[in-house]
Amino acid sequence: MDVFAISVDHKSPPPEPAKQGSPNPRPDKVAARADAVPSEMKVEAIDHETLEQAARELETRFDVQVEMAQDESTGRYVVRIMSSDGQRLIRQMPPESALRMAAQAKQGQLRGMMESVV
Repeated sequence: MDVFAISVDHKSPPPEPAKQGSPNPRPDKVAARADAVPSEMKVEAIDHETLEQAARELETRFDVQVEMAQDESTGRYVVRIMSSDGQRLIRQMPPESALRMAAQAKQGQLRGMMESVV
């Protein structure tokens, strides 16, 4: 099974603001369209062995525990970085909020939630 990593070129300019009379009523929000994604973003498949090696390096270099598991509601893989004693969550990718949204989207409930946010 492949796991994906996304790298972003941080030197790319920010998106241009919406022009006057634009159909987007909130120019401060970026439209979620495929053509709005910068071409500098690259998605590469990473094999499980490479991912395990990166996790072990994180554990050694930063004295943390790295846990990898599959979320039951979405089927997505989750990486948790825990304190060295395993008692405190330092970082989770993707975060719980993203997992909840993915689960709701999978069940067809995301449309109403997104309309209430906009």
